[in-house]
Amino acid sequence: WLLARMAGQCDAVALIAEDGYWRSFASKHPRVVTEVIFNGIAIPTQLSISSAGRIAYRRKIGIPDGCKLVVGAVGRLEADRKPWMYLPIFAEIEREFGEKIHFVLAGGGGELERMRSLAIDQDLDGQIHFPGQVLDPRLPLAVMDLYISVNVGAVTGLAGMEAALSGLPVLAIQWSSEYRATLNDWIWSSTDASEIAKRACELLKSPSDCQTLANRQKIHVELHHTTHVMACSYYTLYQAAMDRL
Repeated sequence: WLLARMAGQCDAVALIAEDGYWRSFASKHPRVVTEVIFNGIAIPTQLSISSAGRIAYRRKIGIPDGCKLVVGAVGRLEADRKPWMYLPIFAEIEREFGEKIHFVLAGGGGELERMRSLAIDQDLDGQIHFPGQVLDPRLPLAVMDLYISVNVGAVTGLAGMEAALSGLPVLAIQWSSEYRATLNDWIWSSTDASEIAKRACELLKSPSDCQTLANRQKIHVELHHTTHVMACSYYTLYQAAMDRL
């Protein structure tokens, strides 16, 4: 409420995601130029992780050499992000693939120790790995075959964009209960853990489908979610506000 009151005094407002509250704000404040401008990520200049580096990281966090598939995510393990939402999804995928699949939830936070306990409750002990705080997200991304992001509507987080840019196929947990995935979404999402697990299993069983999705999503990030595109969008918003004045 306070943020909306303050935003109502502005000439222009940029939202990184949109929900019913902020759609209502835009309709009630026609004087304010309001646009959704997605966060952007920089195209990495660092070299990708080598095969030897990938194997070393797998061993470091406890993934056995015989493991064929890895599903995971990168992000802060804090209560407001509800990281426990991943566990039912992982448990259903594990029931389909058994010991040949492992999971990684990379990131630190106040829920880290609780997540370890919850993983045991889901019978994932030994198959889910918590590397803790991540300084170089390229490392956990390099060992994954599928990334599970979190979306608000059609908008995903920065880590999801980084995963797609690294060449991983991405699915998402949908945060907004009112949202339904459309054919135009570049990342498919659902509020239903079983639906996400089912879609994940279908992809993991088809390397060609995984690669096709990964290629399409990488191109989408390169075209729509770079820092350059983001900067251009802010400049356009600024010009629109100036023109109205």
